[in-house]
This record gives sequence, structure tokens and C-alpha cells, in this order.
Amino acid sequence: MRRPFLLLTLAAGLTAGCGDKLSPVNGTVTYDGAPVDGATVVFITESGSKQATGRTDSSGKFSLEYNNGPGIPSGTYKVMVTRVKVVEGTPVGDPTKLDKSYLEKMKSKEIAKSAGGGGPGGGPVSPMPGGKGEKKADAGDLPGVYSSPSTTPLTVTVPPAGPVELKLEKK
Repeated sequence: MRRPFLLLTLAAGLTAGCGDKLSPVNGTVTYDGAPVDGATVVFITESGSKQATGRTDSSGKFSLEYNNGPGIPSGTYKVMVTRVKVVEGTPVGDPTKLDKSYLEKMKSKEIAKSAGGGGPGGGPVSPMPGGKGEKKADAGDLPGVYSSPSTTPLTVTVPPAGPVELKLEKK
């Protein structure tokens, strides 16, 4: 009777040691001193094997999640911050409640694209500046340097000593 109990205890101890201990990470993102609303914050290891994400609120505050739970394993992370630029007239919210005039505008733009147009005035789409047609990561309305693990100057060691302050500046 003791052997099955001993094996069960040993197995439970081994599985309890598996997995990473998660540290809560929260903080604030600012851009030129102002809080950044609606940005995606991504912490990623150099190897890319671990990644945690969060989203900023109206005061620029975020909390990270890893594997659908709060916190992140300890280590050093590159930090990326992006935000989709909201274009005036773009609907936000429930897609089933779109304004009919907006849908008509979109249909006319789709017709123009399918008729051979692509760029403004129906002309061809030009490649990104500085490239040979290759696309570069886009941070939306934030500086692009923060949108890629290879270019971001932001790094954080987890567990942090306190809230993480990510201060973005024009580059």
C-alpha cells in the first residue's frame, strides 16, 4: 500500500515543478509624456520562445498575459509597442451596426481597386520609402522603431522591481 502512495507523491512533486513561475507585470506607456490609449504591448524573449501581451487603457496602463493567464515567466524581454492608426470615418465597435453610407464608400473603393486602380487616383501602389517593395513593420501612429524586436530600444527584466514605465519618444 505504501508504494502506490509513494509513486503518486513523487509524480505530483515532479509535475508541480514543471512550468514557469509567473510574475505579474503591469505598467504605463507614454508617448512624449502623454498616456497612450489602445496600444498593444508585447514582451518577447530573444529566442522568440516566450511572448506576453497586454493592451493599454485610456490612462496608458497595461497588464501582461501569458498563455491566457496573468503574469509572465522571469527573464529578459524585448518590448514592442504598436497602435493601429484610426482613420476618421472608420467604424469602431459592432460590425453588424455599420453605417450604410460607410458601406457604400467601401464598395466604391473595392470597385476602383478591382478596375486596376490601387493607389490614389487609380494609379499603381508605390513601394515603401527606402525599400525595394518590401514591407516594414508598422507601429501605426507611434514611431516604427518600437514595432520590431530587432529595432526596439526597450528591454525589461522580469520580475520587475515595480511597475514598468515605457516612455516612447519621437525618433
